[in-house]
Amino acid sequence: MIWQNIFLAYISLFTLGLADNIRGPLYPEILRYFDLTNSTGSMVFAIFSLASFFGALSSTRLLRIWNLYQMLTFAAITMAVGLFVMSLSPSFYVLLFGSALVGFSFGPMGTSQNSLVVLGAEPVNRIRWMSGLHTCYGIASFLAPLIVAGVADYESPWRWGLGSVGIAAIILAVICFSIKKPAVPARVVPVDKGFGFLRREFHLTAVMSFYVIAEILVGSRLAQYMRLEMDSDLRHSSYAVTAFFVLMVVGRMATSFFHFPWKLRTGMVVSLVTTLLSLIAGMYIHPYFLILSGLTMAPFFAWIMTYVSTVFHHSVEKTISLALSLNSFFIVIMHMSVGQITDNGGIWWAMILAPVFILISLVLLITFKEAPVAAEAGANA
Repeated sequence: MIWQNIFLAYISLFTLGLADNIRGPLYPEILRYFDLTNSTGSMVFAIFSLASFFGALSSTRLLRIWNLYQMLTFAAITMAVGLFVMSLSPSFYVLLFGSALVGFSFGPMGTSQNSLVVLGAEPVNRIRWMSGLHTCYGIASFLAPLIVAGVADYESPWRWGLGSVGIAAIILAVICFSIKKPAVPARVVPVDKGFGFLRREFHLTAVMSFYVIAEILVGSRLAQYMRLEMDSDLRHSSYAVTAFFVLMVVGRMATSFFHFPWKLRTGMVVSLVTTLLSLIAGMYIHPYFLILSGLTMAPFFAWIMTYVSTVFHHSVEKTISLALSLNSFFIVIMHMSVGQITDNGGIWWAMILAPVFILISLVLLITFKEAPVAAEAGANA
């Protein structure tokens, strides 16, 4: 075990989780402050995701000149600057620039933290440490709406919320810079093995991408859905988002501490099927089922990241970078589409995309063909 790897990965994903999930509850306030439509306001998310796409693409190149620790420090500084630019922005265009900086930082930060766990954890316990990693994201996810609720009575609460997370990013940068770091284990990333190899990479990372955009859609638009469909105020809609992420944390903690009696791939199928049912019930029966979907979604990301590192264990960093790039690309399209759909048809029609994305992810996962060696390794994971 390389404990510095685990520690830095955990605190960096906690900070990333705060930055990622502070935007959802604050989004209606940003729309109101700058007098924006949903289509225009969705640019905050779209620009963020587009910049994250380029950040993820740049990760492989950055690793040619920096190690994982240096790249993580760079990402933390970029995130802090972006958050403060957003919180102090005098205009919507300055806000978009700050959002682009924060989004770009997500690429190298995401690649660093997932690679640090893969390289720092013993293979036999990797799934538990990976689940623990994404539990940190879940904890940050339900704390972010509480931060919003805490500053709800302030003037321009969105500025206070973003600035608070900016302070957390500065603390992360200081820790990354000052912590004693061991030598990073050398990894040789092989040359691609032809179109078939790349096709399998894209197939599996697409499974992750469609799940991710469903999770982000629910997490980022649940507050708006509660305010428009349930007539909730800022504080109560933030509590709904908090409950969603509390359940996600509970599920990820359970994945970290308990061994489930099924193969890794079977567990992912179970997670997607139950999430699909919960989202459909949330749209047609009661919105509380949308909150419940946080529990069913909880283990999936850690499981799929572990599965990716098992199937493509000879090129972990490259595959993770590809996965994060593809995630960001789909997120850009999702946010732009959701803004248009919300303006033209209402928030309900935008939220119904979440179960559609989960269904696509499920079909892609079921149809993914493992190589014989990877199948055997996955069975033992």
